[in-house]
Amino acid sequence: QNTVAAYRRDLRDLTAFLSLRGIDIAGTTSADLEAYFAGAGGRGASASVARRSSAVRGLFRYLFNEGALPVDPTRPVRPPRRRESLPDVLSVEEVESILAAVRASGDDGQRDLAVIELLYGCGLRVSELVGLRMPDVDLEGGLVRCVGKGDKERVVPLGGYASIAVRRYIDGARRRALRGRRRDELILNARGRPLTRQGVDYLLRRRVRAAGVERRVSAHTLRHSFATHLVRAGADLRSVQ
Repeated sequence: QNTVAAYRRDLRDLTAFLSLRGIDIAGTTSADLEAYFAGAGGRGASASVARRSSAVRGLFRYLFNEGALPVDPTRPVRPPRRRESLPDVLSVEEVESILAAVRASGDDGQRDLAVIELLYGCGLRVSELVGLRMPDVDLEGGLVRCVGKGDKERVVPLGGYASIAVRRYIDGARRRALRGRRRDELILNARGRPLTRQGVDYLLRRRVRAAGVERRVSAHTLRHSFATHLVRAGADLRSVQ
């Protein structure tokens, strides 16, 4: 859904640019597209520009293949160059300070600790985290079953600290948030509804600020830090992959 929404937004931006020049999709030329990517279409993060380019090329390739256009105007257009950058990695000390700043006594603290332990201790993507259901977590066996990119299922180890945090959350804050109702989703907000990606982002910002860590930390930062710390500690790279 997020990908579809992003592509729709990209194509709306393109059509808005073309209409300002008095052009419709059928009359678009390579020069028009080069002007678009030299201006509004080339602005923003490199990943956003690359996605925008993919959306535009996909649209015109489709129209050409369907016979709606005599030529594909994107063919001569060089794709914008993408600047590769590695995700941020937290130090072990920074991760420890974030965990220490989360007080597990209150309901928010119990949930947030479970969230951070699953993101960092299991290397989960944020989409995998918010998609977890109660049967996906085997606390006795120490395993988490999650569905990642492309609906691919994988099973990852659940460490001791994460197991303790998740069990405490299930028995305490989660049960109280439900107020007798039933829900399959594992991670809930204070109203007993499934926690969203935006909710995860908000709680991370709050906890990172409380820990005194002066930089942006996302769920992906924790996932990348998890993998980096394992490799640096001597874990087999293939196993981490």
